[in-house]
Amino acid sequence: MFEKESSLIETGCGFSKKAAAREAGMEAARRALESIGRYPVSVVMVFASVRFDPEALIEGIRSAAGPVPIIGASSAGEICDGSQEESVVVAALASPYLKVHSAVGRNVSADWRAAVAEAADSPYIRPFFSPPGPAGDAFRKNLRREGKSVFGLLFLPGATRVHDARSRDILQTLLERSRRLIPFCGGNSADDFRFEKNHVFHNGRVYRDGMIVAIFETQLQNGMGVAHGFSPSGGKMLVTRARENVILEIDHRPADQAFSELAGKPLPELEGKHLTLASGRPFGFQDPYGEFTINVASFFMENGGLKFSQPVVEGAQLTLMDADPESMVAAGKQALQKAMFRGGISQPAFALVFSCALRHHILNERTAEEIDGIRGLSGDARVAGFLSFGEQGLADNGVNCHGNELVSVLAIGRHLTPAAEVWFENRQLLKAKENAEKALVAANAFRQAVIEHIAEGLCVFHEIDRYPFIQFDIWNGRMTEITGYHMEEINRLRWDPLGLPNPEIQEKARAVVARLRGGDHLRGEEWEITAKDGTKRTVAVSTNAIVLKDDQVHVLAVLYGLGRQKQAESERLALERRSQRLAKIESLGAMAGGIAHDFNNILMVILGNIELAMTEAPESTPLRNHLQEMEKSVFIAADLTRKLLSYTGKTQFVITAVDLGKLVKKAARSLAGSLPPSVKLQVRPAPKLPMARADAGKVSQVIVNLVTNAAEAYGPEKGGRITIATGTQHCSAEDLAHTAGEVMGSGGHPPEGRYVFLEVADHAGGMDEKAARRVFDPFYTTKFPGRGLGMSTVLGVVRGLGGAIRLDSVPGAGTTIRVLLPAVEEEAPVLACGGADPPNGGTCRELRTILLVDDEAKIRNLAKTMLERLGYRVLPAEDGPEAIRIYQENYRDIYCVLLDLTMPKMNGREIYRKLRSLDPGVCVILSSGYTEQDVMAQFKDEQPAGFVQKPYRIQMLGRKLKAILEAVEAGRCAHPNP
Repeated sequence: MFEKESSLIETGCGFSKKAAAREAGMEAARRALESIGRYPVSVVMVFASVRFDPEALIEGIRSAAGPVPIIGASSAGEICDGSQEESVVVAALASPYLKVHSAVGRNVSADWRAAVAEAADSPYIRPFFSPPGPAGDAFRKNLRREGKSVFGLLFLPGATRVHDARSRDILQTLLERSRRLIPFCGGNSADDFRFEKNHVFHNGRVYRDGMIVAIFETQLQNGMGVAHGFSPSGGKMLVTRARENVILEIDHRPADQAFSELAGKPLPELEGKHLTLASGRPFGFQDPYGEFTINVASFFMENGGLKFSQPVVEGAQLTLMDADPESMVAAGKQALQKAMFRGGISQPAFALVFSCALRHHILNERTAEEIDGIRGLSGDARVAGFLSFGEQGLADNGVNCHGNELVSVLAIGRHLTPAAEVWFENRQLLKAKENAEKALVAANAFRQAVIEHIAEGLCVFHEIDRYPFIQFDIWNGRMTEITGYHMEEINRLRWDPLGLPNPEIQEKARAVVARLRGGDHLRGEEWEITAKDGTKRTVAVSTNAIVLKDDQVHVLAVLYGLGRQKQAESERLALERRSQRLAKIESLGAMAGGIAHDFNNILMVILGNIELAMTEAPESTPLRNHLQEMEKSVFIAADLTRKLLSYTGKTQFVITAVDLGKLVKKAARSLAGSLPPSVKLQVRPAPKLPMARADAGKVSQVIVNLVTNAAEAYGPEKGGRITIATGTQHCSAEDLAHTAGEVMGSGGHPPEGRYVFLEVADHAGGMDEKAARRVFDPFYTTKFPGRGLGMSTVLGVVRGLGGAIRLDSVPGAGTTIRVLLPAVEEEAPVLACGGADPPNGGTCRELRTILLVDDEAKIRNLAKTMLERLGYRVLPAEDGPEAIRIYQENYRDIYCVLLDLTMPKMNGREIYRKLRSLDPGVCVILSSGYTEQDVMAQFKDEQPAGFVQKPYRIQMLGRKLKAILEAVEAGRCAHPNP
């Protein structure tokens, strides 16, 4: 799970000897944190000389390290990958598998029991010292289950001239409170051998005469070890009287005299001095296992007693220990070896060293060798610690001890403990099992969702050895829709409800299984079933076999209703017919538009020449009457082209808010006199009818055409009633889908919403389905030849207005046609497309030059004559290149361009763009036999000055030009030569 080559902990160590405490703390912390980058910091440890201002020092460290746990103590010497003096050392540990909880106890010398209680009862470490009971047991059990080990780190106050260290008592109390389940190591805070002051660091504060208890909760390898390197000498004494850590008599003699003789130094020479420092030799007490525990004599008492660092009992034998430098130098390495052995560590990541300060005075310049021995064994692990006034650790017998002149080492490995690895592997397995279970649930849910969302019926069944010999395992929702039964019902009722006798259905099902066993299968075989509601349904059945390992055959069957397939086929054919009809309508529309364009050009030549001839003919001559009759015929022909354009839906519209009720009443009055006497017209207007978005003139034409068509349906002999009704209707998409498909165009049905309707109904013979499908075709009629544009014109108008038509006709009963027009909420004019002609007038007050561009010579000559009669100077051009050349030569004189659109070489749009590129302010008036709506659709992003519809009369041309040129002068059409 974890790569053995990679370390699961990051460590760092840094020191500083700067004079200023704050700067020294910052520098040491930054150096320590340089190698921390992958993991969050678990703890920062500080060991500092008492020469620094501790408050300033911890402030500097805190500013560099941030809000991380900080613990540490003052020292008599520092260790940072080597021996240091009068420095500050900062060590950092970072690992997701290491968590540190710490607490502080204050005023240890005044009441060490209260100090221990203050620390151990802190909420941060209280769970580790909880008394026996369910809560504490569950807490420790959970730690063990996760493969976590727990050890404690102590920073206790060292002895001073005034106060004794109670380290041994404190350690024993903590061991008892933890039920001896937590091993401790650590060191006593120290000073520079003046024995005057020491302190500890906890997070951002300094505590004098304080103690720190830090609990390390970790899954990393860890171990402790102690060593001292002293050996027993022949000098031995018996303690004959003692009180706690003061020996009053040795061999029944005053203790000070006996010690002076044993040390070989006069009594006056030792008074006032630290006795172990002065003699260079500590005492040892032999334990039952033959190991010697070191005890240090500190000072003579006024009563002649001898003060030791640890309690001494009467009857104990004191052995003067020899200090062999080689053995003492090797002690540090030995302590690390013991720690690594206990922790199963092959590659330590960090070694924390607590070395007694008295050893430094004994070893002198060889002190560094002890640290070098530790470094040599630890490889590239960081080594940090301090010289202390008392050490805690694990003795060789596994007992937690406090001593002096010791080297206590804590080793932390790079990898997890075996217990932790097992826990992580188990957790990974459990996670994999959980994920597999979730995946299985998700897969089953997905499978069920797929089965339920299949569009057709799906079921799976298998053979059983009892009646009815078939059992269903899967039955999706579509199967329930087809049959009306759920799977539980089918299995309980045993196929009977499906309408076949039991023997037959059993034989059929078993035959299917037999066929599948033989490699055959069903593909769309039709079966008739009886649904739960009694209806007969024909379904197509397809099957396949699923053979399991135990030779059990499951049959997968898919059922789909043929009714739905037939319905889909019918809808497809209807859509195909509609598409064909729309294509025909569009092609007819394109043809009608082309015919109207060419016919308008012809009519323009005829009408223009008639107008010119009439200006030459005297008022009283018969020739003038003939010309007027010719002019009327031309207008009739022009009206025919307008009807053709109305069929295409591309004629000009003046869109306003139209009161359909008033329009119907007005049309009814006009039609009353033109209808046969046998036909009665009845108007049924709806009250408070909203306005319609429409063209009043075009809607009037629709009313006339519909009423005329209804009247003709009665025939010349038969009479009847025609009803015109109005009203409102909110049309849904379904409503609009039932309207005449021809009105859709390529954009689909009109949008849902509120519509105003006009309905014309008759009770004549009606139409069959064939006639109803062709009623909107141009020139289609059931009457005499030469008719048939009325209904196609209605279609074109309604389509152009964005409406819809619904036709209902029953042979022998009559026909009702409802025209739906979009409703307008406010009674106000809406968007206008096209409009009325400009005001009367049109002759030019001053000679202005017009560039006339048209490829047809007859139209070009006629228009030139008209323009000259109107007072304009005309420059004619027969095609685009000639028009461009003339404009380039005369652009300063040309006031506007009258441009035809349909020409060879260059079409009108290309000529327009070329003129705009030569002169962005050119004033161009478009002219065409196509409608203004079609023409302007080609110029969506441009702004031509105006449009003149062919054919035009000289008066209309004059009014149009006058209105457009007045707009130019008013600045509404930019021009370079105003």
